[in-house]
Amino acid sequence: ARLGNTSQRRPARPPSAAGPSTPRTTAAHRALLWPRGGLLARLPRPRAAPVSANFCRWRAPRRRARARASPRERGAPPAHDAPRGAPAPQQRLRQIATGQLVGLEFGQITAADFATLATFGALRLTPWRMLLVEGASTLALLPGLILDHADPRLRVSACTGAPGCTQALGPTRNLAHDLAANVPENSHLHVSGCTKGCAHPGTAALTLSATGPNTYHMIYNGTASDQPEHTNLSASQLRAAPDLLTKGS
Repeated sequence: ARLGNTSQRRPARPPSAAGPSTPRTTAAHRALLWPRGGLLARLPRPRAAPVSANFCRWRAPRRRARARASPRERGAPPAHDAPRGAPAPQQRLRQIATGQLVGLEFGQITAADFATLATFGALRLTPWRMLLVEGASTLALLPGLILDHADPRLRVSACTGAPGCTQALGPTRNLAHDLAANVPENSHLHVSGCTKGCAHPGTAALTLSATGPNTYHMIYNGTASDQPEHTNLSASQLRAAPDLLTKGS
């Protein structure tokens, strides 16, 4: 059964003499193609409809072509015969012809110190985890700046640690800074805020892995997730017994 009064139905609109009716578009359709009040959304409805239809006809084959050319469809790129260049030889912190190579404690520097360093010359990044200060011969002793290749801080790795990293169980960098002077030459200390070992994923001669706000596991010749030789050592114990850094290495 039909509902309502059929006699009050609106009569069908006769076809236009100019041809088929103009494609209809909605505000949602316009916002989808040109969001946030873009060009199409600002056009009057009579003009927006054909523009929208033409855009869809233009876009469809291009979307299909882009899908066919996607990396998943293409697979691995073909091999080539170009010779691989030799890696740049590792440099030491020193004065060179174009300026001075400097290192950064834990690879970071504050914005203020970075700006101060830039007053001595243009700064360039290098492949050796160093900065080149162009044309500089003498530099100010800024906090965290390393000028000597024998600086013990170059023998230490440490992640951000707590509270900078939400997954870290304890702080790292203050302890690493305090213990750096006790790390033997040709050795390496890794202080990690958790067992992931982000700062030094590989094996280190000595690894301290935080287990709490002030406790660390000590691992010899392993990674932050390996079995520890000493468990739950406090930071004060580590600072008071630097000989622990040489045992087992």
